[in-house]
Amino acid sequence: FCQEEYEEMKKLDADEEDVLLKDSLVDRIYDNTNDILKSFLDTQYRMVDPIGTVISHAFYQKRLKNGRNKSPKNSIQWLDYHTPKKFPSKAISIGGKLENYIEADLIKSTLEKIVAQNKKQEIAIITPYKAQKKLLEKSLSPFKDSVLQIKIDTIDAFQGREADVVFISFVRNTGSAKFYADERRLNVAISRVRDQLYIVGMKKYLLNKKINVLLEIDKMCNQNS
Repeated sequence: FCQEEYEEMKKLDADEEDVLLKDSLVDRIYDNTNDILKSFLDTQYRMVDPIGTVISHAFYQKRLKNGRNKSPKNSIQWLDYHTPKKFPSKAISIGGKLENYIEADLIKSTLEKIVAQNKKQEIAIITPYKAQKKLLEKSLSPFKDSVLQIKIDTIDAFQGREADVVFISFVRNTGSAKFYADERRLNVAISRVRDQLYIVGMKKYLLNKKINVLLEIDKMCNQNS
């Protein structure tokens, strides 16, 4: 799942597309393994409680427990924006680019506030799309010499790593959510964070997609406001 978009999926019917996304070799091995060989690791020690709770509710039927026992206020924030501009401005197949300068600017202004705190932190800025990764690298180059340790990458490439603060730039505010809304991809993206999560995306568009974890995040943000 490393392509910019699944343009080829347009040629498939719904059942074929679902199999391509979800019926992986690992899924089949797991489903055909005896239950006595399976275990559920039920406590996570990476994320502060509010973020861990979102993960637990959205992906693990509330079975995942929090081990850090820290609940700082506003540990999840949504960097929302409103614009008539479309990202991408046209279909990828006819030259549209999956990059969003508004989201890059929102991340840049938030980083400026974090730098002003003069606190050494590991920052991860991740996105589903390679084009946005390149835009972010260019836009955020002035922070290379700051106290922050900034890593910019795609969600897929960042799997297995973590950071104190994570920004997730969704890029799209029009069209399909199929690529980034894959449950496993979103689980990986959100669970990279230790202390502070920033969702960067146009809320009106993203919430309209009825993605469970984003609805959970919006609910928590409203409770803290």
